[in-house]
Amino acid sequence: MKKWRCTVCNYIHEGPKPPEVCPVCGVTSEFFEEVQEEASPAGGAASPPVVPVVTQAGGKIKEALFKLTYGLYVVSSKDAENKINGQICNTVFQITSEPRRIALGINRSNHTHGYISQTGALAVSVLGTANMDMVKHFGFQSGRSVDKFSGIEYSLSPVTGCPILTQGIAYLDCRIIPEFTANLGTHTLFIADIIEGNILGENSPLTYDYYRTNRTR
Repeated sequence: MKKWRCTVCNYIHEGPKPPEVCPVCGVTSEFFEEVQEEASPAGGAASPPVVPVVTQAGGKIKEALFKLTYGLYVVSSKDAENKINGQICNTVFQITSEPRRIALGINRSNHTHGYISQTGALAVSVLGTANMDMVKHFGFQSGRSVDKFSGIEYSLSPVTGCPILTQGIAYLDCRIIPEFTANLGTHTLFIADIIEGNILGENSPLTYDYYRTNRTR
């Protein structure tokens, strides 16, 4: 049976896929990673203890990955009936400058994934350091059980009509390119054309490192 670890509180979940919501800290499946375990040798004997490979500077893979710089965003979409939803995503990045395209990874079990797959439309709201509360709101609950945009100030993007957080610092209005979509197992890699975008505020972008450092304050 697969095991999944919550990267926020370290809760371990067993099952074929991560839970929709962490029962301990409330984050969604986007914040879970699969725990890789060493297989037992033939005959069923227990594997000897595995010593982690440590670099000369003392770093480990997990700590090294946290040094990659990336932000936190609200990726939103709509379904065929114009119902809207959004989620926190930390894997959004520009992949080409001409044409203007982004790549983003979305967990296949997330509600927003189904909306994007239905309509091929999405918007990215870039969060600033003043938007820490949006991480909990859009990342710690599922759109299957709550209306995440209830009580939230938003507008609809000018081309696709996907919701944009007006309190964010920028937005991108996008359409996915179906032939470039890749199934990565737990996630889908979407490549999307940017068809509109604008600046909404002047705060510094919210990075995952800033969030991890300041989330308990």
